[in-house]
Amino acid sequence: MPEGRRIWASSTSGKFTAWNGLTFNFETILPAHDNRLATASNDPVVQLWSFAVSREERTLTGHGWDVKYIECHLMMGLLVPRSKRNPIQFWNPLTGTVLTSLYLSHLAVQGQHVDTTSPRYDGTSI
Repeated sequence: MPEGRRIWASSTSGKFTAWNGLTFNFETILPAHDNRLATASNDPVVQLWSFAVSREERTLTGHGWDVKYIECHLMMGLLVPRSKRNPIQFWNPLTGTVLTSLYLSHLAVQGQHVDTTSPRYDGTSI
């Protein structure tokens, strides 16, 4: 689950800089693994940004609530934005469409986690 304590900045060199949002101290620099970045904020919108042209490439709407977290599956090319609203939606970031939705219960899904250290994790599932 995100803690909301980091501020991320990107540069034209393709690197991300993490800053502590509470103390405003520098934390780390990470290389970008792709030519795109998905961002979420305190609104029901996910924005996809292109490093190649340095602008917003696509907007994913229809989440029904503030999107606080985005899970990415790089091998399958999926985005799974999470908000308090059901269902869990699997998005194709290239077309901006919902591929499928999972309706789990009448309760809001508060978060999700993939344990990539588990021996059962095969690297292809969210």
